[in-house]
Amino acid sequence: MNHRERKVVFNVLGRDIALRVQHDHEPVMHEIIGIVNERLATIRENLPTETDLTTMTLACIALAEELHYTKEQLASAQTKMVSDPATPTTASSKPVMTRRTKRRTQE
Repeated sequence: MNHRERKVVFNVLGRDIALRVQHDHEPVMHEIIGIVNERLATIRENLPTETDLTTMTLACIALAEELHYTKEQLASAQTKMVSDPATPTTASSKPVMTRRTKRRTQE
């Protein structure tokens, strides 16, 4: 661990997880852990009898799906800006939820 890193303990699904975090990245990591915990809580609320492993797996899949579609939207917006830079683009700040993700978290 270098002098710019420190060990920070985060609580995820009721478990303490120690991560080495660069000092200037710590606020971002707290935000990211908050997003993960929110998604886990939503899944746990909708599927209370599932194991922690299943809950975490579903959260990973949902977050990866959201990342995938966000990357697609970004690439599409960048392509549009290159082809027509005078046309303003607006990106939705609302997370992308597909029918499959909604169905999984509502079952």
